[in-house]
Amino acid sequence: MLYTGDVLACLGLAGMLWAHSQGWHPNPRRMLLISTAVVAVMVSLAPVGSSDVGSYVAYGRITAQGGNPYVTNPLAFFGPGAPYTNVVGDMWKSTPSVYGPFATWIQAFAAWVGGPHVATTVWMWMILNGAVFLGVGWVLL
Repeated sequence: MLYTGDVLACLGLAGMLWAHSQGWHPNPRRMLLISTAVVAVMVSLAPVGSSDVGSYVAYGRITAQGGNPYVTNPLAFFGPGAPYTNVVGDMWKSTPSVYGPFATWIQAFAAWVGGPHVATTVWMWMILNGAVFLGVGWVLL
């Protein structure tokens, strides 16, 4: 499935480059509007292919509960079998956070909104990432 996605992305890029060489010029405002619609759908889908999001929300939950994610890890803080421990990849359950303070603050905000509900925290994290993506697009516009 990933290879199919890569091939389709490459074909899409090739098609856009060909259209541009034929005189097509995209409307940047329309592209931002379309991107907004795509981001609205994407933040509503479950993350697939990586357990990184689980690590982000677990470190945020540690911070939101008053812990220090730089000196503890999800397994030690939450214990085995806890919802926030279960979403972290096995390799990272015993690893303290390696992310900077700004990322940790954003992770903590998402965890504060989500509270004990991992799915809500993940969704908030994805919404914040989507907002940043759209913010960069707006700045570029």
